[in-house]
Amino acid sequence: MTNFPSPFRYPKPKHRREFNPQHRTNKSYKKVLRVEFNRQCIYCRRPEFYKYEAFGVEHYKPKEIFPELEWDYDNLFYACNSCNSRKGDSWSTKTQLLDNVFIPNPCEHIMFEHLKFNGATVKLRSKAGIYTDELLDFNDDVSVSFRETIIYIIEKSIGDINLTESTISKLENKLRDEPMCKMGNEIKKEITNLKNKISILKNRLIECGVSL
Repeated sequence: MTNFPSPFRYPKPKHRREFNPQHRTNKSYKKVLRVEFNRQCIYCRRPEFYKYEAFGVEHYKPKEIFPELEWDYDNLFYACNSCNSRKGDSWSTKTQLLDNVFIPNPCEHIMFEHLKFNGATVKLRSKAGIYTDELLDFNDDVSVSFRETIIYIIEKSIGDINLTESTISKLENKLRDEPMCKMGNEIKKEITNLKNKISILKNRLIECGVSL
């Protein structure tokens, strides 16, 4: 099994929306946005990690300033409650926009041009990145610690999967070499148990934001 990339990477291509629902409730939109943005916050890249309730619908252009966009799907994103709360109804002034000071989003901007991860820490690559970090505080102690934990879990899970797959291969080879082996049924049961273990580990990776 090859190593999968950390979820803490900002996308280089712009995101093309796959859906175009017509709802008038955050609850209904949340289900679609969750799939649209791979269960990750568009700003800090935090994966859900078993905490669906810790995420919500983000109005990129604040509905307090742009009420006509409150239910416009193109203005809605998936974000963790922390980023959503910190951003609030912040919006760049015309002067700031002319100076490239804005909050980037993955559908309109190349996020990697503004923000980049170095391990568990976010590096700022533009005026827009600096401005966004001033609002969202990407590198507070809690956020960095959470990312380090997720990265550790991913690396540990991948190591366990690789080891388990190697064990399965050895057991399968033994069955082929000794088809009438007295321990054949026990070996088959062990192979099934190990494959179930791999399934559990892969589900853990998905919860950590790893795309399989």
